[in-house]
Order: sequence, then C-alpha cells, then structure tokens
Amino acid sequence: MESTNLVELVKSVFNQDVLNHAASQLHESKAGLEKALDGIIPAVLLRLESKASSSRSSVLSSLTNASQNILGGQSDLSESLKNIISAHDDPNGMAQMEKSDSILNELFTDRLNPVSEAISKFSGISPSSGLRLMSIAAPAAIARLSQGGEKTLLQLVPQKNTIINSVPAGLNLTSALGIDNLSQVDQTPTVPRYTDDAQQRAPHKVSIVQWVIILVLAGGILFGFYTGCGSNRVGVTTELPPATTTTNNNQ
Repeated sequence: MESTNLVELVKSVFNQDVLNHAASQLHESKAGLEKALDGIIPAVLLRLESKASSSRSSVLSSLTNASQNILGGQSDLSESLKNIISAHDDPNGMAQMEKSDSILNELFTDRLNPVSEAISKFSGISPSSGLRLMSIAAPAAIARLSQGGEKTLLQLVPQKNTIINSVPAGLNLTSALGIDNLSQVDQTPTVPRYTDDAQQRAPHKVSIVQWVIILVLAGGILFGFYTGCGSNRVGVTTELPPATTTTNNNQ
C-alpha cells in the first residue's frame, strides 16, 4: 500500500457508474464533474495531510469515524455513494448531508467557500453542485483511505508533493486556501493582502514630489524668517518719524 498513489486510490471510488448517477442527480455534465473531482480530491487530501502532520490524531480519528458512519461502513464505497447522492431529498439523506457538512467545515474551516467557488469556476459546474460534490467526496476519500488502516492514512505526509503535483493547471488552490504556496497548507491560512495593507503602508513612504514640496515649504519658512529678522541686525538703522509737539494756544 505504501507505493499506492493516494489520489488515484480515491479517484477509483468515483467510477463511471457513480459519475453517471451524479450527473443525472446534480444535473451537470459528467465531464464537468470529473474535472471538479480532479481539484476536489487533492484539496481534500492536502487538508487531511495537514491534520496527519500536525499531531492532531484525535481530529483525524474523529473524521474517519464520521466518514465511515456516513457511508455505512460498507466495503463497496461506490455503491454507497450512489445511495447518498440519491437520498438528498430523503430525511435520512439530509442527516447524512449535515454530517458531511461538518466534515467539510472541520477540513476547510473558513476557506470552504473560496475553495468550492474556485473549483466550480474551474470545472464549469454550478456553485451548489460544487459544494454538494465536495460534501460527497470528502467522506468518500477519508473512508477509502481508512480501509487501508492507519498505515495508509500516514502515507499522506510522504506523498504530499505527489498530491500537490496532482492539482490541475488552471486551478488556483493557493489563493482559495489563503496561502502563498501549497507546501504551506498545514500552516494557518493568511488573509490576502490587498488595498487595506497598502493603505497601512502608505504613510511610511514619502514620494519624490512630496519631498520637493517639503523642501520648498521649508525654504520659504527660512527665507521669511531671514528677511523678517533683517531689520534687527547690527549696522542697520531705521529712521523714525520726527516727534511732534503740541502747542497750547491758551498760554
């Protein structure tokens, strides 16, 4: 199992029968769903890898148990997936969707919507179908890996580069995950730096034009001070008007 490509292992669950069924239920083209899965599967595996490499084994164990519970613990995951896709209008199916949503929220936290939107835009399927497909693929991926035991789950860490390389060209997962590089996927997502950050840095920078204005103003102040004080310098005399006397005509 060590030599098994985990991306391909998860993809094998979504055979042609499952894809045809999903296309019919979600009203999307099979080609669009396949393209979406090409992005969803590595995205899910990268987030799982971050759990496996960060000493949060309890979280990984919880996700595994939840995924197995959703899929009913069956060995034929493909058949289980078809039942889940068909049951989205069933009360039991709604309960499964809620459990799937909790798995997605645990994996992607506040990056869930950016990732689903990026995948929908990349694949050409609707945002609702993209999110629905993610909710199906996440527990399916975890359940498939868990079938090989803990040893298979631990292969997520050494296969990280393989998973990164499987991300299709044209899908910008780095921006969607809020990171600069997919190798940083196990780090805390950063908020993209746009206008606000630029505005914060602006007061610390002075342009050449601003320097010229400052120098001109400073020169004007110094010139005014120099000329204003000139009349009080030594050697400069100031003529005063002649004193006037008042004559008293009554004397």
